Amino acid sequence: MKTIQRHLANIGLLMIITLPAYGQGDDIKNYLAQNPRAKDSLAVCHKISNVEQGSVLTLAQQQNVLTCLKKKVETITVVGRQWLPQEVEVTGQYTLSRDFLDRSAIGNGNITDMLTILPGIQGSEDSEGVEQQAELKSKLISISGGRPSDTGFFIDGMSNNSAINPDATSLSVNSIDEIQGHPQQTFVNQAVVGQVKVFDSNIPVEYGGFSGGVVDVVLRDERESPSFRFDYRTSRSEFNEYRLIDNIVRQQAEEEQIIDIPIEPDFKKTNLNMVASQVLDEHHSISMALSRTESKITTVSLLKPVVTSRESANYSLGYSMRNLWLDKLSLRINHSPYQGNHIRKDVLNSDFSIKGGGTFASLRANHSWSLFDWNASLRYGESDNSRRAPQYYLPWFRAKGKEWGIDSIARPLSKEGGYGDLDKEQKTLSLTQKFLLNDIEWLGLIHELSFGLNYDRRELTRQRPNAAIDYSMPLEDGSIKCGDATLDCIEQTYQVPLDELAQQLGGVLDLRNPEHFKRYQDNIITRGQFFRSRRVYPLEDINVTTNNFNAWLQDRVELGALRLTLGLKLDRNQFLKQWNIAPRLHGGLDLFGDEESLLVFGVSRYYANDMMSYKLKEAKRGYVTQYRPVYNGIVQPWTNSLQELPYRYLYENLSTPFSDELTLGLKQKLFGGVLSLTAVHRDSKDKVVRGDSYVRDGYTYIVQSNNGEATHKRLSLSYSIAFENHQLMFNTSKTENTSNGESSELPAEVIPSDERVYIYTPPNTYKLVSQSSLTQLQDNFSRPITANLSLSSQWTKNLRSSLSVSYRGRYESMEYTGLDYTANLGSITEPGEEAYPVFQQTRKPATTRVNGKVSYDYDISAKQSLRLSLEVANLLNKRTYQVGLNQIGLETGRSFWLGLSYNYD
Repeated sequence: MKTIQRHLANIGLLMIITLPAYGQGDDIKNYLAQNPRAKDSLAVCHKISNVEQGSVLTLAQQQNVLTCLKKKVETITVVGRQWLPQEVEVTGQYTLSRDFLDRSAIGNGNITDMLTILPGIQGSEDSEGVEQQAELKSKLISISGGRPSDTGFFIDGMSNNSAINPDATSLSVNSIDEIQGHPQQTFVNQAVVGQVKVFDSNIPVEYGGFSGGVVDVVLRDERESPSFRFDYRTSRSEFNEYRLIDNIVRQQAEEEQIIDIPIEPDFKKTNLNMVASQVLDEHHSISMALSRTESKITTVSLLKPVVTSRESANYSLGYSMRNLWLDKLSLRINHSPYQGNHIRKDVLNSDFSIKGGGTFASLRANHSWSLFDWNASLRYGESDNSRRAPQYYLPWFRAKGKEWGIDSIARPLSKEGGYGDLDKEQKTLSLTQKFLLNDIEWLGLIHELSFGLNYDRRELTRQRPNAAIDYSMPLEDGSIKCGDATLDCIEQTYQVPLDELAQQLGGVLDLRNPEHFKRYQDNIITRGQFFRSRRVYPLEDINVTTNNFNAWLQDRVELGALRLTLGLKLDRNQFLKQWNIAPRLHGGLDLFGDEESLLVFGVSRYYANDMMSYKLKEAKRGYVTQYRPVYNGIVQPWTNSLQELPYRYLYENLSTPFSDELTLGLKQKLFGGVLSLTAVHRDSKDKVVRGDSYVRDGYTYIVQSNNGEATHKRLSLSYSIAFENHQLMFNTSKTENTSNGESSELPAEVIPSDERVYIYTPPNTYKLVSQSSLTQLQDNFSRPITANLSLSSQWTKNLRSSLSVSYRGRYESMEYTGLDYTANLGSITEPGEEAYPVFQQTRKPATTRVNGKVSYDYDISAKQSLRLSLEVANLLNKRTYQVGLNQIGLETGRSFWLGLSYNYD
């Protein structure tokens, strides 16, 4: 009870809390049993009778409480709005209320896009790229130094993490054997959200399956949603400003080199939201929240405009029942699909689509008995990550019969096709039980005990319905005979037979004669050529299942001015056949006994997720490299290469990765606000990286090891305050992240060719490494110095604004140069070795970004209103520094969202 009262005091709310009685005497219990609605007056009656609820009452005190109840004292609940994101408490929790979300600039509306203003959270710089401006996927974030996939994402306390390759976030949408993944199963739009709880340190023991931080989204409550609200918002490329950046280093001999100048984006984004709720009677209520965001993107491919699109939606339906059988029973169904319709630039017949998102249904119940509170949840969900694309990819030489390619410095190619269909699906069944016992006195202390049990069943499937084939090494040959190979071989054909052409030229065809050569070239209809090498990605139908169990126990005690929370979490990693025990000790010392100055400390261990994605990767089939010879001018059947064997991944004898955290901080009420100084140190151990490799039974086995390590050190200062009609939040952090790059030292021959990239070191050194190793070398989520300021103001009854300023200090990172490199250029007829992307270590300068929002409400009637809003990103039109070394490209400048809302209360 003290904890609840302290919580309410910290957030500045006056609320009447009703809790079940215990130790009150049979008369009170009997009266409440016969008059359940009298529970609403119980807390008030205790206060009026000057007694503490939960204590043993004398007969006189019991009579006073009972008399008060019989008078049917009116219970008045004053509901306030929480703005301040942090409280004076032990956990490292930040709470973004519905009011906070309404006041903030929301962009695409995804929740993670709005979290980077908090200390300890950093977003990907890639999100500011021009190519991302029209995208709708949820922004990637890092909490306390963890990778995006290390974050624990929850919806109403239930996991929303994806196990379908959540680390594949940096993959191109054009990747062959994988689909660009995301740490979240479904993207949650702010329109369907009631509040967001974010934990960066001292994370409660009930949360597990993460080694970074936690984001718990609480969906709108049926009784707190507006009666009806409709929003229309739009952003378009013509609203925005762009800047052409030319970083190409030209040599004197290259002054006349033709450079492909990028054109400005052409897109249109619209966001529609509708929220409605209805209280049916005192026991039943329903709600509906719909959100849909669509983006139409025009790009130029093969010199023609092509329209592509992205679609993201949230459809949520909720029902709740109160004070019938149980205190509350709620049912929610949520459908959140995502689809991206893409095209490979300058590739013929290359349209493809990527689908994601999913659907879940959840049932939640809670009830209070005289001895404990009970909360339970049951959830079933399905999510997918699939691709629909042409089955074959054929990069022909640009020649007659294949003449759609774009000119380039090297031998131009006419590319067509794609990488085939691929389906990945996740099904999850989760059951959670939580119990909060009433205070127990033991050893002279009052203990607040709680414990919980959770069962998760996950099933992952990976299916490739048809083999995908990636062709390479085309060769021109005017006399080639294709036989039955009509797909990947084309014979040379002529308008008139060569004998007839020779007769027209005097009886002899002499190609050394310029006139004869020209007549010969003009006579060709299709130029003969064929492919000599290909990679075949075979059919797959993989199904893996895990059953996970975890339990936790927590005890909160107060010893004078000292508050302690002792927790223990036990979970089963079925993939690795291991039990993991994670202790957590969080404490706070009330320095002056006034609940305004709290010295916070903590020691915690966090284990990573169940590594289900590794199990799927271990089971998948690697590609087969094939070649074919020519005999007597006829192409022969394809033969498997003995030099490049198929790959398999092994995850054996591994331990579950974990992070050990030490925290020390001070939280102080100051001038009506909350000041927080926090130091966080994390050591991450047993991270999975590539180890040794060996060949056996015709496969190259890539063995994974626990040799990865990382360290995160952070010092954060934050202050938030509400005064008059303004709310202010400021924070700054100094961060140091280190990790080993051991996996980047692998020899090139044990790296699958479709995962190879070059690291360039001036003046002329190229080192072949695996693309996955770049995660050890990139510091995209590790700006050493960050600072954020947010100011929200209510100028009049109808006019309000918000302004946010974000500073990111300079840092070094491994950056894609925009170039591909091959060690052997080849010749006109010999294409040489395959080219791979080139990365280079570079220093990114500091940036300051200012975003703003202003809105005006027009009252139609007492219950109806219209709201006009304008959001501005990059208000000062500053550079984003997305165009890197030796690149020419566009950077986003000032951009806008316009909005119109209708509200009925």
